[in-house]
Amino acid sequence: MSKSPKKSKDTKIEPSAKIINSENESLTQAQLKEKIKKLEERNYWLQLENDSIKKGRIVSDDRCRNKRITETISVLRDKYKLKDLLKYFNLPKSTYMYWQKRSKKPNKDLEIENKILKIRKDNPNYGYRRITAMLKRLGLTINKKKVQRLIQSLKLQVKSFSRKSRKYSSYKGQVGKIADNKIKRNFKVEKSYTQITTDTTEFKYFEKDKKGNYQIKKLYLNPYLDIQQ
Repeated sequence: MSKSPKKSKDTKIEPSAKIINSENESLTQAQLKEKIKKLEERNYWLQLENDSIKKGRIVSDDRCRNKRITETISVLRDKYKLKDLLKYFNLPKSTYMYWQKRSKKPNKDLEIENKILKIRKDNPNYGYRRITAMLKRLGLTINKKKVQRLIQSLKLQVKSFSRKSRKYSSYKGQVGKIADNKIKRNFKVEKSYTQITTDTTEFKYFEKDKKGNYQIKKLYLNPYLDIQQ
C-alpha cells in the first residue's frame, strides 16, 4: 500500500492563505479574527450574566429593584466595565449615581432596626403590630407603618400564619334531646293517623307600634301531613 507523502515541517502559511475550520468552512485570517472577537464578546456577556445571577436575585416588581441593582453593580465593577453593567441591567447612569450616593449616607434607622431584630429573635411569631407595641414599651415613639416598612426591608415578615376565611355557621352542636327513630324510613302505612309529619316555616312581617315605629314580628306555620295516602 502506497503511503501519502509527509508534509514538510518547514511549510509556511502566507497571510492571504485560507484556513479550513472544523466545520469545513473556508475563512480568511480577517474573517477568523472577526469570528473569534464575536465569540469572546459573547463569552464576556455570558460571564457577566452568570456573575450577576450569583451575586443577587433581581426581581422586576421589587420596590428596591434599583437599589439592589446598584449594589450588584458595585460588587462587579472591578471585573466589568460600568457601561456594560448598566447596559445589561438597563439602568440609567443617573439612577445608578443616585443610589450610589444614597447608599453612602448613614442609616438613621439603624438603632430601631437593631431593636426590631432583637425583638424578632426573642419572639419569632411577632408581627409588626406586636413589635410596634414592644418598641413603645422601650420608650420609642414610632408609627406602626414605619415599623412595617422596616420589617419588609429587613425581610422579617411572619409567614407562619395565614388568614383563613370561612362561611358563617350558627351550628352549636347537639342541643337538647334527639327523639328516637321509630319510623326508620318505613313510610308504608295502612291506617290513617298512624304516622304524621310536620315542618316549621318562619315568616317575618312588620308591625307599627304605638310610637309609629315599625317592629319586626315573626309568625310560624306548622302544616301536618298524614303519611297514609
